[in-house]
Amino acid sequence: FVPPLGLFLVACIPTVPPVNRSFGDLITVSLHTVGALMMVGGYSICEIVALRSVSMANADGEHGAILKPREWCVRAVLIGLSLFSGMAFQVCGILTPKPVDTLGTDSCADVFVVPSQRDLDWVLQKSGSADLNAALEISQAIHEQKKLLLDTAYGRCLTLKFLEYWFEVLAGIFMVASHLAVWWFCPERKLDLPEKLPDLAKQELRRQGYHASFVGLGSGDDPEDASSNSEFDGEAEDRERT
Repeated sequence: FVPPLGLFLVACIPTVPPVNRSFGDLITVSLHTVGALMMVGGYSICEIVALRSVSMANADGEHGAILKPREWCVRAVLIGLSLFSGMAFQVCGILTPKPVDTLGTDSCADVFVVPSQRDLDWVLQKSGSADLNAALEISQAIHEQKKLLLDTAYGRCLTLKFLEYWFEVLAGIFMVASHLAVWWFCPERKLDLPEKLPDLAKQELRRQGYHASFVGLGSGDDPEDASSNSEFDGEAEDRERT
């Protein structure tokens, strides 16, 4: 149940940029990260254990799970790419420089600063709905002493941010592709089951403790019902003779 719970945490708990994070934001980001590890890492461990058990059974000459041609290789490559993308995502996140709060530094990272009244006056001199929205955001940031983005990353920092984003996306894509590979190679995919499930026998329904009204919906004969009917018929015959 680890991968589904991880997917639930990732989908329901959003993450926020590292700037202006409160204590509550740190908790939610930590839970989001744990969910991602549970989703990708948990599924990867399950798939690796399954593939390893097949390899060990074949090496020992035992009859383990039967895989189709190239199935083991396809599943191993996909789960390996998913793990590699996840680890590369973490490495790029560590190597990406942290945002700075002043212009003119040697850092190529994003620049976040608390806007000033001068910035607000400059925006108010312009016209347009977008400028009014920016003025409202700046005014609220000044009141709350909240940092806003002043300049975006460039050069090496921008490349690392792009790589971090795409490795995270590829980790999820390869994980989904691994699921699809398991579904594609499984023999159950081509089973043609009847549209209607067979009815349980009356005797089996009675053994499982179902009410008599449900037992009557079953198929076949019910020995207990037949014996009770024969006893009832015998009592009726005795009454007629008397």
